[in-house]
Amino acid sequence: MKSKIIRYIIYSFFVMILFLTSSLWSDSFTTSPQVACGYSHTVALKRDGTVWTWGYNNYGQLGDGSNNSSSIPIHVKNLTEIVAIAAGGEHSIAIKRDGTVWTWGNGESGQLGNRTDRSSKIPINVEGLTDIIAVAGGYYHTVALKRDGTVWTWGNGEVGQLGNGLDRSSKIPINVEGLTDIIAVAAGAWHTVALKKDGTVWTFGSNRYGQLGDGTKVRKNTPTQVKYLTDIVGIACGFFHTVVLKKDGTVWTWGANNRGQLGCGDSTERTVPVKAKGLTNIISIAAGGVQTIALKKNGTVYYCGPSNTGLWGENFYLRPVQIKTLTDIILISEGGGHTVALKRDGTVWTWGSGGSGQLGRTVDKTSLTRPAPIKNFNLMEVIMEKPEEIRTNSELDRKDIP
Repeated sequence: MKSKIIRYIIYSFFVMILFLTSSLWSDSFTTSPQVACGYSHTVALKRDGTVWTWGYNNYGQLGDGSNNSSSIPIHVKNLTEIVAIAAGGEHSIAIKRDGTVWTWGNGESGQLGNRTDRSSKIPINVEGLTDIIAVAGGYYHTVALKRDGTVWTWGNGEVGQLGNGLDRSSKIPINVEGLTDIIAVAAGAWHTVALKKDGTVWTFGSNRYGQLGDGTKVRKNTPTQVKYLTDIVGIACGFFHTVVLKKDGTVWTWGANNRGQLGCGDSTERTVPVKAKGLTNIISIAAGGVQTIALKKNGTVYYCGPSNTGLWGENFYLRPVQIKTLTDIILISEGGGHTVALKRDGTVWTWGSGGSGQLGRTVDKTSLTRPAPIKNFNLMEVIMEKPEEIRTNSELDRKDIP
Protein backbone atom coordinates (compact mmCIF):
# COMPACT_ATOMS: atom_id res chain seq x y z
CA MET A 1 0.00 0.00 0.00
CA LYS A 2 2.79 2.37 0.97
CA SER A 3 4.64 1.68 -2.28
CA LYS A 4 1.48 2.46 -4.28
CA ILE A 5 1.16 5.81 -2.50
CA ILE A 6 4.79 6.63 -3.25
CA ARG A 7 4.33 5.70 -6.93
CA TYR A 8 1.20 7.86 -7.08
CA ILE A 9 3.04 10.83 -5.58
CA ILE A 10 5.92 10.44 -8.05
CA TYR A 11 3.48 10.11 -10.94
CA SER A 12 1.57 13.21 -9.82
CA PHE A 13 4.82 15.14 -9.52
CA PHE A 14 5.82 14.36 -13.10
CA VAL A 15 2.35 15.23 -14.39
CA MET A 16 2.65 18.60 -12.64
CA ILE A 17 6.09 19.21 -14.19
CA LEU A 18 4.77 18.36 -17.65
CA PHE A 19 1.81 20.70 -17.14
CA LEU A 20 4.02 23.57 -16.01
CA THR A 21 6.43 23.01 -18.89
CA SER A 22 3.57 22.93 -21.37
CA SER A 23 2.14 26.13 -19.91
CA LEU A 24 5.51 27.81 -20.13
CA TRP A 25 5.92 26.99 -23.80
CA SER A 26 2.32 27.87 -24.67
CA ASP A 27 2.78 31.32 -23.17
CA SER A 28 6.16 31.93 -24.84
CA PHE A 29 6.20 34.73 -27.40
CA THR A 30 6.82 34.00 -31.07
CA THR A 31 6.62 36.16 -34.18
CA SER A 32 7.30 35.97 -37.92
CA PRO A 33 11.02 36.29 -38.79
CA GLN A 34 12.00 39.36 -40.81
CA VAL A 35 15.04 40.98 -42.44
CA ALA A 36 15.66 44.67 -43.20
CA CYS A 37 18.56 46.51 -44.82
CA GLY A 38 19.96 49.97 -44.17
CA TYR A 39 22.54 51.62 -46.37
CA SER A 40 25.44 49.53 -45.01
CA HIS A 41 23.91 47.57 -42.12
CA THR A 42 21.41 44.76 -41.71
CA VAL A 43 18.71 44.05 -39.12
CA ALA A 44 17.07 40.67 -38.52
CA LEU A 45 14.15 39.58 -36.35
CA LYS A 46 14.15 36.05 -34.95
CA ARG A 47 11.07 33.95 -34.29
CA ASP A 48 11.48 34.52 -30.56
CA GLY A 49 11.13 38.30 -30.95
CA THR A 50 14.82 39.13 -30.50
CA VAL A 51 16.67 41.51 -32.84
CA TRP A 52 20.09 40.89 -34.39
CA THR A 53 22.23 43.34 -36.36
CA TRP A 54 25.48 43.48 -38.32
CA GLY A 55 27.42 45.82 -40.63
CA TYR A 56 28.46 49.46 -40.33
CA ASN A 57 28.01 51.05 -36.90
CA ASN A 58 29.30 54.62 -37.18
CA TYR A 59 26.18 56.05 -35.53
CA GLY A 60 25.31 53.10 -33.30
CA GLN A 61 22.81 51.66 -35.76
CA LEU A 62 23.64 48.14 -34.55
CA GLY A 63 22.21 49.03 -31.13
CA ASP A 64 24.85 47.28 -29.02
CA GLY A 65 26.03 50.40 -27.17
CA SER A 66 29.17 50.90 -29.24
CA ASN A 67 30.38 52.33 -32.53
CA ASN A 68 32.20 49.14 -33.46
CA SER A 69 31.12 47.68 -36.78
CA SER A 70 30.42 43.96 -36.88
CA SER A 71 30.79 41.38 -39.62
CA ILE A 72 28.75 38.82 -37.65
CA PRO A 73 25.21 39.02 -36.23
CA ILE A 74 25.08 40.46 -32.71
CA HIS A 75 22.14 40.46 -30.34
CA VAL A 76 20.49 43.79 -29.49
CA LYS A 77 20.05 43.43 -25.75
CA ASN A 78 17.06 44.64 -23.73
CA LEU A 79 14.81 44.50 -26.80
CA THR A 80 12.18 41.77 -26.52
CA GLU A 81 8.81 40.85 -27.97
CA ILE A 82 9.52 42.63 -31.25
CA VAL A 83 6.99 42.07 -34.03
CA ALA A 84 8.37 44.22 -36.86
CA ILE A 85 11.64 45.89 -37.92
CA ALA A 86 12.87 48.42 -40.46
CA ALA A 87 16.13 50.14 -41.33
CA GLY A 88 16.84 53.65 -42.55
CA GLY A 89 20.05 54.93 -44.06
CA GLU A 90 21.95 54.87 -40.76
CA HIS A 91 19.30 54.09 -38.17
CA SER A 92 17.17 51.13 -37.12
CA ILE A 93 13.53 50.82 -36.04
CA ALA A 94 11.54 48.17 -34.19
CA ILE A 95 7.93 47.72 -33.09
CA LYS A 96 7.15 45.95 -29.84
CA ARG A 97 4.23 43.64 -29.22
CA ASP A 98 2.52 46.46 -27.31
CA GLY A 99 2.61 48.76 -30.36
CA THR A 100 5.41 51.03 -29.15
CA VAL A 101 8.29 52.07 -31.42
CA TRP A 102 11.98 51.88 -30.60
CA THR A 103 14.78 53.52 -32.60
CA TRP A 104 18.58 53.72 -32.53
CA GLY A 105 21.46 54.96 -34.68
CA ASN A 106 21.81 58.30 -36.46
CA GLY A 107 19.57 60.98 -34.98
CA GLU A 108 21.13 64.11 -36.44
CA SER A 109 17.98 64.98 -38.39
CA GLY A 110 15.56 63.98 -35.63
CA GLN A 111 14.82 60.62 -37.26
CA LEU A 112 14.90 58.81 -33.90
CA GLY A 113 11.88 60.80 -32.72
CA ASN A 114 13.42 61.52 -29.30
CA ARG A 115 12.86 65.29 -29.34
CA THR A 116 16.58 65.89 -30.03
CA ASP A 117 19.07 65.65 -32.85
CA ARG A 118 21.28 63.29 -30.88
CA SER A 119 22.17 59.81 -32.05
CA SER A 120 21.74 56.75 -29.83
CA LYS A 121 23.81 53.57 -29.60
CA ILE A 122 20.99 51.69 -27.86
CA PRO A 123 17.25 51.41 -28.57
CA ILE A 124 15.15 54.29 -27.21
CA ASN A 125 11.38 54.63 -27.07
CA VAL A 126 9.62 57.09 -29.36
CA GLU A 127 7.46 58.77 -26.73
CA GLY A 128 3.77 59.31 -27.35
CA LEU A 129 3.56 56.82 -30.21
CA THR A 130 1.34 53.78 -29.60
CA ASP A 131 -0.68 51.22 -31.52
CA ILE A 132 1.83 51.12 -34.39
CA ILE A 133 1.64 48.19 -36.81
CA ALA A 134 4.27 49.09 -39.46
CA VAL A 135 7.37 51.28 -39.84
CA ALA A 136 9.70 52.38 -42.64
CA GLY A 137 13.01 54.21 -42.72
CA GLY A 138 14.21 56.79 -45.23
CA TYR A 139 17.78 57.96 -45.23
CA TYR A 140 17.08 60.72 -42.70
CA HIS A 141 13.39 60.30 -41.86
CA THR A 142 11.07 57.69 -40.33
CA VAL A 143 7.49 56.69 -41.08
CA ALA A 144 5.00 54.82 -38.87
CA LEU A 145 1.54 53.41 -39.56
CA LYS A 146 -1.07 53.26 -36.80
CA ARG A 147 -3.69 50.56 -36.49
CA ASP A 148 -6.36 53.17 -37.26
CA GLY A 149 -4.86 53.75 -40.72
CA THR A 150 -3.19 57.09 -39.99
CA VAL A 151 0.44 57.85 -40.86
CA TRP A 152 3.02 59.55 -38.65
CA THR A 153 6.40 60.89 -39.76
CA TRP A 154 9.48 62.50 -38.22
CA GLY A 155 13.06 63.45 -39.08
CA ASN A 156 14.28 65.42 -42.07
CA GLY A 157 11.50 67.18 -43.95
CA GLU A 158 13.44 69.60 -46.12
CA VAL A 159 11.89 68.39 -49.37
CA GLY A 160 8.43 67.56 -48.08
CA GLN A 161 9.02 63.89 -47.22
CA LEU A 162 7.13 64.27 -43.91
CA GLY A 163 3.96 65.22 -45.77
CA ASN A 164 3.01 67.94 -43.29
CA GLY A 165 2.53 70.71 -45.86
CA LEU A 166 5.85 72.28 -44.91
CA ASP A 167 9.43 71.76 -46.03
CA ARG A 168 10.42 71.49 -42.39
CA SER A 169 11.95 68.79 -40.21
CA SER A 170 10.46 67.42 -36.99
CA LYS A 171 12.08 65.76 -33.97
CA ILE A 172 8.78 64.24 -32.87
CA PRO A 173 6.13 62.23 -34.75
CA ILE A 174 3.56 64.32 -36.62
CA ASN A 175 0.37 63.19 -38.29
CA VAL A 176 0.20 63.31 -42.08
CA GLU A 177 -3.12 65.03 -42.51
CA GLY A 178 -5.42 63.75 -45.20
CA LEU A 179 -4.03 60.21 -45.21
CA THR A 180 -6.59 57.69 -43.93
CA ASP A 181 -7.27 53.99 -44.42
CA ILE A 182 -3.56 53.34 -45.07
CA ILE A 183 -2.41 49.70 -44.92
CA ALA A 184 1.30 50.00 -45.82
CA VAL A 185 4.11 52.59 -45.86
CA ALA A 186 7.53 52.79 -47.53
CA ALA A 187 10.34 55.34 -47.57
CA GLY A 188 13.01 56.21 -50.10
CA ALA A 189 16.05 58.37 -49.48
CA TRP A 190 13.99 61.58 -49.67
CA HIS A 191 10.43 60.54 -50.47
CA THR A 192 7.56 58.62 -48.85
CA VAL A 193 4.91 56.28 -50.24
CA ALA A 194 1.62 55.10 -48.69
CA LEU A 195 -0.82 52.42 -49.84
CA LYS A 196 -4.53 52.85 -49.17
CA LYS A 197 -6.99 50.08 -48.41
CA ASP A 198 -8.68 50.75 -51.75
CA GLY A 199 -5.46 49.87 -53.63
CA THR A 200 -4.44 53.42 -54.53
CA VAL A 201 -0.93 54.81 -53.96
CA TRP A 202 -0.04 58.19 -52.46
CA THR A 203 3.40 59.85 -52.54
CA PHE A 204 5.17 62.95 -51.20
CA GLY A 205 8.67 64.38 -50.89
CA SER A 206 11.50 64.77 -53.39
CA ASN A 207 10.59 64.32 -57.05
CA ARG A 208 13.87 65.12 -58.76
CA TYR A 209 13.81 61.87 -60.71
CA GLY A 210 10.05 61.48 -60.98
CA GLN A 211 9.88 59.10 -58.01
CA LEU A 212 6.47 60.46 -56.96
CA GLY A 213 4.92 59.09 -60.15
CA ASP A 214 2.69 62.09 -60.81
CA GLY A 215 4.06 62.92 -64.28
CA THR A 216 6.19 65.81 -63.03
CA LYS A 217 9.51 66.45 -61.31
CA VAL A 218 8.05 68.93 -58.84
CA ARG A 219 8.41 67.95 -55.20
CA LYS A 220 5.31 67.71 -53.02
CA ASN A 221 4.94 68.32 -49.28
CA THR A 222 1.43 66.84 -49.07
CA PRO A 223 0.22 63.41 -50.27
CA THR A 224 -0.54 63.16 -53.98
CA GLN A 225 -2.26 60.22 -55.61
CA VAL A 226 -0.46 58.31 -58.36
CA LYS A 227 -3.15 58.41 -61.02
CA TYR A 228 -4.35 55.46 -63.09
CA LEU A 229 -2.77 53.02 -60.63
CA THR A 230 -5.22 50.64 -58.95
CA ASP A 231 -5.37 47.22 -57.32
CA ILE A 232 -1.98 47.70 -55.65
CA VAL A 233 -1.13 45.28 -52.81
CA GLY A 234 2.53 46.08 -52.11
CA ILE A 235 4.91 49.06 -52.18
CA ALA A 236 8.69 49.57 -51.92
CA CYS A 237 11.17 52.42 -52.35
CA GLY A 238 14.72 52.61 -53.59
CA PHE A 239 16.79 55.72 -53.05
CA PHE A 240 15.18 57.57 -55.95
CA HIS A 241 12.73 55.11 -57.47
CA THR A 242 9.44 53.48 -56.46
CA VAL A 243 8.14 49.95 -56.98
CA VAL A 244 4.59 48.62 -56.55
CA LEU A 245 3.02 45.19 -56.78
CA LYS A 246 -0.38 44.69 -58.38
CA LYS A 247 -3.00 42.20 -57.27
CA ASP A 248 -2.48 40.31 -60.54
CA GLY A 249 1.19 39.63 -59.66
CA THR A 250 2.72 42.20 -62.01
CA VAL A 251 5.24 44.86 -60.94
CA TRP A 252 5.19 48.55 -61.85
CA THR A 253 8.03 51.04 -61.35
CA TRP A 254 8.95 54.71 -61.80
CA GLY A 255 11.64 57.25 -60.95
CA ALA A 256 15.41 57.08 -61.43
CA ASN A 257 16.60 54.42 -63.88
CA ASN A 258 20.29 55.14 -64.43
CA ARG A 259 21.19 51.57 -63.45
CA GLY A 260 18.21 49.81 -64.97
CA GLN A 261 16.47 49.56 -61.59
CA LEU A 262 13.00 49.99 -63.14
CA GLY A 263 13.35 46.71 -65.03
CA CYS A 264 11.59 48.09 -68.09
CA GLY A 265 14.30 47.22 -70.61
CA ASP A 266 16.11 50.58 -70.81
CA SER A 267 17.84 53.14 -68.59
CA THR A 268 15.47 56.08 -69.12
CA GLU A 269 13.87 57.51 -65.98
CA ARG A 270 10.09 57.58 -65.74
CA THR A 271 7.75 60.08 -64.10
CA VAL A 272 4.74 57.75 -64.39
CA PRO A 273 4.41 54.01 -63.70
CA VAL A 274 5.83 51.56 -66.23
CA LYS A 275 5.44 47.80 -66.18
CA ALA A 276 8.56 45.77 -65.33
CA LYS A 277 9.19 43.27 -68.10
CA GLY A 278 8.66 39.56 -67.68
CA LEU A 279 7.53 39.56 -64.06
CA THR A 280 4.43 37.48 -63.22
CA ASN A 281 3.16 35.65 -60.17
CA ILE A 282 5.12 38.02 -57.90
CA ILE A 283 4.15 38.02 -54.21
CA SER A 284 6.73 40.40 -52.70
CA ILE A 285 8.99 43.26 -53.79
CA ALA A 286 11.94 45.22 -52.38
CA ALA A 287 14.09 48.09 -53.58
CA GLY A 288 17.50 49.42 -52.58
CA GLY A 289 19.91 52.11 -53.66
CA VAL A 290 19.76 51.49 -57.41
CA GLN A 291 18.35 47.97 -57.56
CA THR A 292 15.01 46.17 -57.45
CA ILE A 293 14.21 42.60 -56.43
CA ALA A 294 11.04 40.53 -56.70
CA LEU A 295 9.95 37.26 -55.12
CA LYS A 296 7.79 34.80 -57.04
CA LYS A 297 5.11 32.59 -55.56
CA ASN A 298 7.31 29.55 -56.19
CA GLY A 299 10.11 30.94 -54.00
CA THR A 300 12.42 32.09 -56.79
CA VAL A 301 13.96 35.58 -56.92
CA TYR A 302 14.35 38.05 -59.80
CA TYR A 303 16.65 41.09 -59.90
CA CYS A 304 17.35 44.19 -61.99
CA GLY A 305 20.00 46.88 -61.56
CA PRO A 306 23.82 46.86 -61.35
CA SER A 307 25.32 43.46 -61.99
CA ASN A 308 28.20 44.06 -59.56
CA THR A 309 25.95 44.32 -56.51
CA GLY A 310 24.67 40.82 -56.52
CA LEU A 311 24.92 39.12 -59.90
CA TRP A 312 27.50 38.19 -62.49
CA GLY A 313 29.01 40.45 -65.15
CA GLU A 314 30.05 44.07 -65.43
CA ASN A 315 26.97 45.77 -66.85
CA PHE A 316 23.40 46.48 -65.81
CA TYR A 317 20.42 44.19 -65.89
CA LEU A 318 17.85 46.38 -67.63
CA ARG A 319 15.13 43.77 -67.18
CA PRO A 320 14.64 41.29 -64.32
CA VAL A 321 16.73 38.12 -64.40
CA GLN A 322 16.41 35.10 -62.14
CA ILE A 323 19.00 34.46 -59.43
CA LYS A 324 19.15 30.77 -60.20
CA THR A 325 21.00 29.67 -57.07
CA LEU A 326 18.16 30.88 -54.80
CA THR A 327 15.11 28.73 -54.11
CA ASP A 328 12.49 28.41 -51.39
CA ILE A 329 12.80 32.10 -50.44
CA ILE A 330 10.05 33.68 -48.32
CA LEU A 331 11.40 37.21 -47.60
CA ILE A 332 13.67 39.71 -49.36
CA SER A 333 15.24 43.08 -48.52
CA GLU A 334 17.53 45.55 -50.28
CA GLY A 335 20.14 47.94 -48.85
CA GLY A 336 22.40 50.56 -50.35
CA GLY A 337 24.29 47.94 -52.32
CA HIS A 338 23.57 44.62 -50.64
CA THR A 339 20.70 42.15 -50.64
CA VAL A 340 19.34 39.80 -47.98
CA ALA A 341 16.99 36.85 -48.48
CA LEU A 342 15.35 34.56 -45.94
CA LYS A 343 14.75 30.91 -46.79
CA ARG A 344 11.82 28.90 -45.53
CA ASP A 345 14.20 26.90 -43.33
CA GLY A 346 15.23 30.09 -41.49
CA THR A 347 18.66 30.51 -43.04
CA VAL A 348 19.73 33.98 -44.16
CA TRP A 349 21.46 34.49 -47.53
CA THR A 350 23.34 37.66 -48.48
CA TRP A 351 25.22 39.11 -51.43
CA GLY A 352 26.42 42.42 -52.89
CA SER A 353 28.59 45.04 -51.20
CA GLY A 354 30.26 43.73 -48.06
CA GLY A 355 32.97 46.23 -47.17
CA SER A 356 31.30 47.22 -43.89
CA GLY A 357 30.38 43.71 -42.78
CA GLN A 358 26.75 44.06 -43.92
CA LEU A 359 26.77 40.54 -45.40
CA GLY A 360 27.33 38.98 -41.97
CA ARG A 361 30.16 36.72 -43.11
CA THR A 362 32.40 36.44 -40.01
CA VAL A 363 35.73 38.21 -40.53
CA ASP A 364 35.36 38.27 -44.31
CA LYS A 365 34.21 41.73 -45.47
CA THR A 366 34.56 41.17 -49.19
CA SER A 367 31.67 41.69 -51.55
CA LEU A 368 29.85 38.73 -53.07
CA THR A 369 28.44 38.33 -56.56
CA ARG A 370 26.59 35.15 -55.61
CA PRO A 371 24.24 34.55 -52.65
CA ALA A 372 25.80 32.76 -49.69
CA PRO A 373 24.34 31.75 -46.30
CA ILE A 374 25.36 33.26 -42.98
CA LYS A 375 26.83 30.29 -41.16
CA ASN A 376 25.33 29.07 -37.89
CA PHE A 377 22.61 31.72 -37.94
CA ASN A 378 18.93 30.86 -38.23
CA LEU A 379 15.94 33.13 -37.68
CA MET A 380 13.70 30.24 -36.66
CA GLU A 381 15.80 29.60 -33.56
CA VAL A 382 14.66 30.49 -30.06
CA ILE A 383 17.23 31.80 -27.58
CA MET A 384 17.48 29.52 -24.55
CA GLU A 385 20.54 31.05 -22.87
CA LYS A 386 20.34 33.14 -19.77
CA PRO A 387 20.61 36.90 -20.49
CA GLU A 388 24.17 37.08 -19.18
CA GLU A 389 25.20 34.30 -21.54
CA ILE A 390 24.06 36.06 -24.71
CA ARG A 391 27.10 37.14 -26.71
CA THR A 392 27.67 40.74 -27.62
CA ASN A 393 29.90 42.80 -29.87
CA SER A 394 32.73 42.61 -27.32
CA GLU A 395 33.29 39.01 -28.41
CA LEU A 396 33.70 39.72 -32.12
CA ASP A 397 37.25 38.41 -32.16
CA ARG A 398 35.72 34.92 -32.12
CA LYS A 399 35.23 33.53 -35.60
CA ASP A 400 32.07 31.56 -35.04
CA ILE A 401 28.61 33.08 -35.16
CA PRO A 402 26.29 33.28 -32.12
